[in-house]
Amino acid sequence: MMFIQHAFLNLKRNKRNDFFIGLLFFSLLLGFFCLLQVYAAVEHSLVETKKQTDTIVNVEPDFQKQKHVTNLNEADLQALNELPNVEESTLIGYTAVEISGITLEDGASVATFSSGTISTSGTPKVSVTALDNASLKRYFQSAKKITLQGELPLEEGTCLVTEQFAKSNKLKLGDELSLGNGNKKLKIVGISSSDNEPQELLGAIFVNLPTNEFLADSTENSLNTVTVRLKNPQAVGDFKKELRKQSAFDQYQVYTDQGYFQIFETFISQQELLLNGAIAAGILSLFFMGLFYSQLFKRRGPDIFALRLMGLRPSQLVISNILEITLIALLSFVVAYISASFISESLVTNWLNSLRQTSTTQIPLITMKHAGLTAAEIRQLLQSNDSAKFLLPYFASFLLVIVGLTSRMIFVFGHYSFQLRRKT
Repeated sequence: MMFIQHAFLNLKRNKRNDFFIGLLFFSLLLGFFCLLQVYAAVEHSLVETKKQTDTIVNVEPDFQKQKHVTNLNEADLQALNELPNVEESTLIGYTAVEISGITLEDGASVATFSSGTISTSGTPKVSVTALDNASLKRYFQSAKKITLQGELPLEEGTCLVTEQFAKSNKLKLGDELSLGNGNKKLKIVGISSSDNEPQELLGAIFVNLPTNEFLADSTENSLNTVTVRLKNPQAVGDFKKELRKQSAFDQYQVYTDQGYFQIFETFISQQELLLNGAIAAGILSLFFMGLFYSQLFKRRGPDIFALRLMGLRPSQLVISNILEITLIALLSFVVAYISASFISESLVTNWLNSLRQTSTTQIPLITMKHAGLTAAEIRQLLQSNDSAKFLLPYFASFLLVIVGLTSRMIFVFGHYSFQLRRKT
């Protein structure tokens, strides 16, 4: 009890010195906790992202068994969506059509790929991408970086073209594209423009599934793939069995492990850097704490000398000062831990926004959920995360350095300390 009273008396006498010591502890702990909390949040987000990418499978034509595969239609996609293990799905069709009246750049016989022309022997063949109506709305209406003039091609016989393709061929809304021998036409009802070219959905012309069926006689080298998000990764086996019962998918094969998580490789590298940074920050904080703490504590020399003259033994001085500094360290620990979570919240929010943007760009037609994290949730994550195992050893090392330095400096304040130690 006497030691506790002396510790509180020390706090009253050394307010200024204690403030700077507390500020030192707080600053060093804040940086370490901030990195550790961000790492815990990033690890949690990537684990949740991997759980989602593990549920994504592709249904593609089995060209090893069938040379010519029947294309899927809207009814087939609806039947797939009704399967019990399917959360959502999207169908993408790629094909090439001959279009009359396309003006090639500079009158040349070969146009650039960016204009949408993929073959120019004779009549140009232009790439066409077919999407279901829901995917058209998500990609062209929901995407913030895509500007749409006109409307989506939700009616049979209509299409949407890219701005670059329209400019290259002097096309505008309401124009019609004559396919093949001119028996079929596509009316342009929309023109899309974007700062960045779409990475996942290649093509100069976009149509919906009924129009894709309408174009069946005029297309060549068509390919349909379905991307499916299941309710859980364990449902893949059941999904394959259910799909075999659908006659429309007899010529299709389910492919898993498509490497969707590799899209987030940059974020995985950032996670590793954060862990290494947190470990390095912890080690450096102990070093700088010992260095600067020694300088601050030396200013207590006159106070300790005065207390010894008043009759306090060296052991009493050591214990009371250790209790005082430990109390400051505990208070700094709690304040730094809570304060770091608010700084971490801002950093994690920016990181999650970048993760969402990557998901939207690379997997635009599949819903990827990246929930935001509050400061309280980040603190809770760190406590339940494996990285929490760093906290106890770190704080124990922190206190050990404090105790060692405090004991040593009290016993070396002047030549009298050695004489006093021999007497006791």
